[in-house]
Amino acid sequence: MTEKADHGRGGFGAGRRAGIAIGVAITIVLAIVVFVLVNWIATRAQFRTSIDATRTARFTISDDTKALVDEVRTAKKKLRITTFFQSPQEYSRHPDVRMHAIAPIQSRCVELTRDLLRRLSYLGGDAVEVVHEDVYGADFGGRAKAESLDGSILNSVRLQIGDRTRGLGLLQDLADIEFPQPSQGSGPAQLTQPVLRAYRGESVLASAISGLLREEGLIAYWLSGHLEAELQDVSGSGVTGFARALRSRGFTNRRLTFDTAAQVPSDCSLLVIPGPEIAISRKAAAAIDSYLRRGGRVLLTLPLPSTVLPDSTIPNHRNLLEPYGVSVSDKWLWNGVPDPVDAKNYRFGTPECARIVIQGTGLSAKHPVSARLRELDLSVVLHRARAIEISGEAGDVRAQYFLSTNPMSFERDLPRGDSMPSLALPDKESLATRHCGVAIEFPRANDDPGNAARSATAGRLVVLGGLALRNGGDAFLARYGGAESVFTHNERLGVLLADWLVRQDEKVGVAPTAYRASTMDVPIPQLERADFWLVKALPIAFLVLACCILFWRRRA
Repeated sequence: MTEKADHGRGGFGAGRRAGIAIGVAITIVLAIVVFVLVNWIATRAQFRTSIDATRTARFTISDDTKALVDEVRTAKKKLRITTFFQSPQEYSRHPDVRMHAIAPIQSRCVELTRDLLRRLSYLGGDAVEVVHEDVYGADFGGRAKAESLDGSILNSVRLQIGDRTRGLGLLQDLADIEFPQPSQGSGPAQLTQPVLRAYRGESVLASAISGLLREEGLIAYWLSGHLEAELQDVSGSGVTGFARALRSRGFTNRRLTFDTAAQVPSDCSLLVIPGPEIAISRKAAAAIDSYLRRGGRVLLTLPLPSTVLPDSTIPNHRNLLEPYGVSVSDKWLWNGVPDPVDAKNYRFGTPECARIVIQGTGLSAKHPVSARLRELDLSVVLHRARAIEISGEAGDVRAQYFLSTNPMSFERDLPRGDSMPSLALPDKESLATRHCGVAIEFPRANDDPGNAARSATAGRLVVLGGLALRNGGDAFLARYGGAESVFTHNERLGVLLADWLVRQDEKVGVAPTAYRASTMDVPIPQLERADFWLVKALPIAFLVLACCILFWRRRA
């Protein structure tokens, strides 16, 4: 009897222990599954979300920007964002006291940019890499890297996808800063300090990412055969800098000559005609016109007479330009130099008058390129300038000025041979505002004449009346110590022109800066704490509790 009872108790105890073991094992397996699943979800960038309870929605990212980051990730591409931020102390110690007021704005822009980049990195996961270079390191590695990038400057943000890069200025592009204007006497109160009106970081960065994603296969053809500036020229008068800038923005540079080609190749994204010193033939003009009518984009810069063929006349390229109602002057354009002491007066009779400096009202507010230069408070420098006139509308072609001289510009006859041009004072009657830059737009052929909505701008032609994109300066001014690189000064002009001619990406919209109850983004530190408690601490506590229950039941 006793043995049977013991056997009964032992059988019940074994089954009970087996049930407990199975329950604990299932609990452990479920805990591991939950732990792995939660970690997998938490590490997937497409599942990442956050809550923004800040009043200004500081950490809110627009849906359009999120879609771009998703596109980078799903395309299995790598977006690398590198910053080269200066210290605000540099502005505080700047020799120009007017720059001291920029220090707090610069500091604020750095803070906002870092927050934005943290959000992009968080959303992009492994597809988005953000690197903040230390430009003040002992080895100056950050500064060297910044200067090694084509045309880069410090205090900038560089974006890179593959071999394509895009550079953005922290204060020039990401910030909307209003600077105080010179006092105009009585009237509304004038600004005494620069003011940060808006931070446009997300819109600008998203637009740059959009452009990088769609820039594959861009090809810039450089016309040759008319004594154009060379892509590589040891004399320093070529256009190597501009070609390098295009290459850094996704272009492949190739040469084109109509001696071997009957037309502009179909894969041409941009045709560059860098200062041809021989007139463009009718055959070449017809090929270029056909390319423009098909939606082509052309950038033409004008030179003075050929330095190789002294007996030739100045090339006006009438075969190409006259059909569009555009004419070019045969004379050398000069202008008065503003007196640094009295801004209302101008000085004449010096070689500096041959150097055209266009800024302020000379930059048209109606054209996107010149309007942007005007907004950035930048100037354009032209050497060997020539006046361009729009004589009238030619059919359906629309032309507009975007670069104009100051009201004290005048023209000189070309010197003979190596003789120096006249430095005589101009007649007051000859002083006037003249134009050095023209943009021409061609409408696309309408397949349905009854449906005007199908028409859209197709071809674009930009004509610059002088040396603007050359590496070297002007030989005449070189005799007076003024042979600085033209392109170094006009790099932003060249980049903006290339962007306007080729890129058609619309600006990416951003979320409004006001608080939105529908979106709640949590700052990164809060996300890290939530990740610790929900993903790590809770599953571990669950396992510890299961082990305690197992130990207690075994004791029972």
